[in-house]
Amino acid sequence: MNKRIFFSIAVLVFISLAVAAFVMFDDSGKNKEHEDNYSSTSRAGGESTGPDNGAKSVSASGEGSDAQNGQDKSESFYDSAAETDGCESIKTEDVKIIGNSPEYDLKAFLCLDSKGENYLSIEYYLDGSSTVKKLYGKDIPELNDIFAKREGAAGKRDCYRVKAIYLNAVYSKAYIVIEEEYFKEADAARTSVYAFNLKNSSLKKLFSDIGRFIDMQFSKNYKYMGFSYYDNPASSVFQENSLLEIIKCETDESIVSGSRSKGEIIGGRSGNEYVYDYVFLAWNSGKVARLSETMWKKQGENEEKKKREVLYDVERNIFVNPDGSAAKEENAPAGSSGASENKSNESEAIGILKNFYSGMASQKDYAKAMGLLSSEFTLELNLLKQFGFNALTKDDIDLETASLYSELLKSARLESILKEETAGKSSKIYFYQSLSLDGETRFTLPMIAQLKKENGAWKIFSAREGNANEPPFSAAGQ
Repeated sequence: MNKRIFFSIAVLVFISLAVAAFVMFDDSGKNKEHEDNYSSTSRAGGESTGPDNGAKSVSASGEGSDAQNGQDKSESFYDSAAETDGCESIKTEDVKIIGNSPEYDLKAFLCLDSKGENYLSIEYYLDGSSTVKKLYGKDIPELNDIFAKREGAAGKRDCYRVKAIYLNAVYSKAYIVIEEEYFKEADAARTSVYAFNLKNSSLKKLFSDIGRFIDMQFSKNYKYMGFSYYDNPASSVFQENSLLEIIKCETDESIVSGSRSKGEIIGGRSGNEYVYDYVFLAWNSGKVARLSETMWKKQGENEEKKKREVLYDVERNIFVNPDGSAAKEENAPAGSSGASENKSNESEAIGILKNFYSGMASQKDYAKAMGLLSSEFTLELNLLKQFGFNALTKDDIDLETASLYSELLKSARLESILKEETAGKSSKIYFYQSLSLDGETRFTLPMIAQLKKENGAWKIFSAREGNANEPPFSAAGQ
């Protein structure tokens, strides 16, 4: 049996076993009784609510931010006959869950009961038992009259909704994103973020401001959560157009708030001659974020803005090079030894590798990307071993076979180049690649590519998963 057919069968068997296991888990868990409803009283001043939690909330300046990237409206209303505390739910709306896991199988619903109260119902499994928690307006003020406010804002873009809940299964946290009023003139919404602890039912407000919200992303180890939002300087205490937020998930502490760490602009920037905009792009490692930086002089209204990509170590509060060493501070991106990549100094081999990744993500350029591979090309990923393969060849990676894992291949992104070793007509490139298995949560892999020059053209001979605990990946903090 050839590798393509065997791989197809292996994938189908693997999916069948996974589905069967999930069904068994689901049936056994749902026979257990629900726990009591969440009903703790929130404290004044935005403090945490819930048992055994007296921590005060952490919030940015302002009132709320906006999230825009490809979100579902989740408008699936239906009549509910469920009785809760003698009060019937008369309107129910599904809430989108991002990063769900079989362990928790989290579900959430925005509801209106017969008494006219709005609440958020969160259902999940905890230690194998089915659990239901309810959060009312006294817990999350943004929920008060949320359906009625939406009807009053008819004709406006999506607003007054629980936009999504991001699950961090490692720390048993559900991060709730609520959008309120939408401001058309600024293309921004008032948005708040809450952290709900699935184990002890504590609730903490983390963030609130007005802007265009960029979706949250967890680091590979789920220790940190990062996002950014496009601010409206006219309604903010900050001059920046885009602000960065980094949350430490274990404690729900703001490591970076409004692009500032401990009150100062990130990275230990000296002086106040420049304004810096930061847009969160991805996690380059467990503690290093990849950001887009735009800078301009405060007094130079007509000066051209300068843009580059940088790597930011959230634990050390410094910008770093791809190898993890501290980057030299430069006002202008040109000539910087930081994380930005200067295309004029970029080798031809690195350009070929980048073209391959961009082509794989495009149906139009797929054939061109395949043409960059040598006929001897092999791909080695640890996840292939569960299907019984040590490597795939170029013949295996054709359109027919690729369709079996097309979502995985289409999600592949070249995140950053760490190092290149060249010897004559041979180049070895160390880099990070990110993938997504569910279309939402991305994870990063250390990779090593081998390229050779044949008949005057560079070809990719191999790509294999590297060891995160060995240089240069270990030095980069992966």
